[in-house]
Amino acid sequence: MVRIGVDFLRDIEGLKRIIGKGDNEFSSFAYDSRLIKGGELFFAFETEKNDGNNFVASALKNGAKGYVGQIENIDLNGNQTAIIVENTFEFLYKIAKKILDNSSAKVIALTGSAGKTTTKEFLASLFSHYYKTYKTPKNFNSDIGVPLGILEAFEKDTEIAIFELGANRFGEIKKNSLLVRPDVAAILNVLRTHLEKLGSVEGVVRAKKEIFSGLKENGKILLNYDNGYTREIGKDFNNPMYFGFSEKADFRFTVLNRDLLNGSSIKFESDGESEVFKVNLFLKTHIENFAAAVSLARAADLELSKIKEVCSSLKPYTHRGRIIRKGEALILDDSYNSNPEALRLVINDFSTLQGKKVAVIGEILELGDKSELIHKELAEFFKGIKGGIDIIYFIKGNMIYPYEILKKDEYWKERVFFYDSYKEFKERFFSILKEKVSVLVKGSHGTNLYKLVEEVEDGIKE
Repeated sequence: MVRIGVDFLRDIEGLKRIIGKGDNEFSSFAYDSRLIKGGELFFAFETEKNDGNNFVASALKNGAKGYVGQIENIDLNGNQTAIIVENTFEFLYKIAKKILDNSSAKVIALTGSAGKTTTKEFLASLFSHYYKTYKTPKNFNSDIGVPLGILEAFEKDTEIAIFELGANRFGEIKKNSLLVRPDVAAILNVLRTHLEKLGSVEGVVRAKKEIFSGLKENGKILLNYDNGYTREIGKDFNNPMYFGFSEKADFRFTVLNRDLLNGSSIKFESDGESEVFKVNLFLKTHIENFAAAVSLARAADLELSKIKEVCSSLKPYTHRGRIIRKGEALILDDSYNSNPEALRLVINDFSTLQGKKVAVIGEILELGDKSELIHKELAEFFKGIKGGIDIIYFIKGNMIYPYEILKKDEYWKERVFFYDSYKEFKERFFSILKEKVSVLVKGSHGTNLYKLVEEVEDGIKE
């Protein structure tokens, strides 16, 4: 399927010249020459680490149909096109802007320190049952990922567009908000994440607030009442709407019951309307994500009856709280990523299960110079849940700190272990799964704990 052609690019500001085939068409896009499969338009981005122009020849050799960049002295075959521009980042942004400007889709944008992708997936499931829906692919939530996702998947007849916006630095969410121009924008939460780049929780607040930069006139602001930081953010805006489990929230939720294998019943109330949803979710974080998705859907005018019709089919996204059975062992796979607050929440949930419980906990990354302190604080948390978990395996890096502290604790000293990497832990992990046991796997993406879970799943498929 054709996504864009050379003709679509001719009037975009920043274009210098087109060399080679003048009527080429592109169905997919890439910015890593090693991942070229054939037929892509390659974007040569200049970053602090690399200049993509140095890889144009490699991209073309690997089968790219063309490239966007600054280098001109490149040999093209008869089916390739060189699109010479002033700035590749800006040109990509303007292509995406042109695509969106030609659309009448209702736009929903969301950000937060945790739960963005799960909430986006839940929300997209609610809408896609009834409307032609676009969602940010995978976790393409950066200033490159958002516009690339638009090129890759946005359709002319899209009715609902859902954008997940992330930030590793100031200005990133602002630029994407100004690109997508949301009708409804939400901050799910603010936690101690990305401190390495944003410096402090106050920095995280400042970065997340950028999501409202491109809000359309009469656009709706949605905030989490149960998170102190987002509740305070609401004071800076007129007529924000709140969701949460507090009586003071505009969209109010109550958990009526919750069970690992049978799911949860959740009551929704707002402005005179009420409904009870049955969902196949157990973790409190997932229930919070569900509450956010329902609130966003209602703010974007999706009827309550339509939400109820679809919600029973919702399930956790890959490596974000799924339940996997391996013989008599049960794995709670929350291995995609981690932060201190999310870790505490999932541990509290996990500790309520019956039977033997083992926690596999990977290092929390991107905490900057506060990393050692935050990891040490986890030891005090674990001291408070004695009896809730039988054994803890700490994996990699700064997880050595809670391990060393707990090793001196009378209760924990024979119950905690440390491994330098997931590879070192692999053999022990698979031996654990031969028992009748519940195993939580949780860690930052860079700890690679998700690879252990994928090996288990591959084994089950065989």
